[in-house]
Amino acid sequence: MSKRRWNPTYIKRVLKNDIDSSTKPVIVLTDKGRGYFKALGNPEGPLCLAKEFVGTSLADWLGISTFEYGIIHITGVPEIQLLGGGTAQCGPGFITKEEKGEVWNGSSKTIKHIANPEDITRLVCLDTWIRNPDRYSLRKDGTPHERFDNVFLSACPNGGLLLKGFDFSHVLFCDTAFISKVSDKTVYGLFSQFRDFLSKETAIHVCDKLKTVKEKHVRQIIDEIPNEWEVDSATRKSWIEFLTARANFLSKNFLTMIELQNVSEDVLEQKQFLFEQG
Repeated sequence: MSKRRWNPTYIKRVLKNDIDSSTKPVIVLTDKGRGYFKALGNPEGPLCLAKEFVGTSLADWLGISTFEYGIIHITGVPEIQLLGGGTAQCGPGFITKEEKGEVWNGSSKTIKHIANPEDITRLVCLDTWIRNPDRYSLRKDGTPHERFDNVFLSACPNGGLLLKGFDFSHVLFCDTAFISKVSDKTVYGLFSQFRDFLSKETAIHVCDKLKTVKEKHVRQIIDEIPNEWEVDSATRKSWIEFLTARANFLSKNFLTMIELQNVSEDVLEQKQFLFEQG
């Protein structure tokens, strides 16, 4: 299912460890270039590495622009110090290839000029599929939880910007009773700045793709999760069943959930015209 896999074999040295994120990623130099590395021993625990891998793999499969990614094993040489104290543990970690760019600042004007606006619809669908509350969601009191820094704007060779989805360490929240969440109609990842760029055509295409999801497809991803990431057999089974059933549910309901089912074509064409006119 994957297209953007990256397979460095070892880390030469640490370049930076000053990223203040919950998983304390470090920028490293590998035998195949620079990358962002999340290690065993991070404060969020090993399960977040599995979630990163699953989320990124599904993003890749849905056609969302992502960082190239993979699993890399470290031996403790060189020793990798994590921000705030602690040391990366030996074993497999999650790694993505570094790209030039910056995290989004929340500006609608910036989003207006990205080269891949169709990925906004795909990313909202993905976050809703895997129930990712960490990019954008509503708290119980109705106030928004917004993480603009969970959207990356990669620099294109022609000088433009490419929106990329990343950071999936908090997906699949609610590690028990997954099957009860299959029909959850909560939409995740839909910043208010994203709404005007939702595409009915893209949503229909994504729903058609979700219809094709079978357990064997999800199992291919789950089976790659290293045992060291402590995803037991019961959790693996529940993830496979949930992701398969939820893909089927969203294939039938995503359009109405994001209120595109009854949007007239002239409104959509007007939005496209305004986008093209800048």
